[in-house]
Amino acid sequence: MKQFYSPECKQNWSYVWVWKSYHDTGAHYDLRTSVYSYTKDAFYGSKSWKSTRQQEFWSGATNTASHCTAGVGGLRQLGDPVTPEAASSKRC
Repeated sequence: MKQFYSPECKQNWSYVWVWKSYHDTGAHYDLRTSVYSYTKDAFYGSKSWKSTRQQEFWSGATNTASHCTAGVGGLRQLGDPVTPEAASSKRC
């Protein structure tokens, strides 16, 4: 779970990479990722995938460079009722 900033675009993205050891089990999972704004208490650029085997995920680009933000993401194993989530460090 990371957050990236492009000085050229002045935009943020969240990024999730599924651990190789978990990915190699062959399991399918649901995943979501977005940029969280502490400034607005809102999520931006949210994207989600259902029953995927993809390993790398990016949120949409967000115009949140002037906000305090973190990248957030969650991976739910199929059959689990809840989605564990993680967040990057806060960037202001």
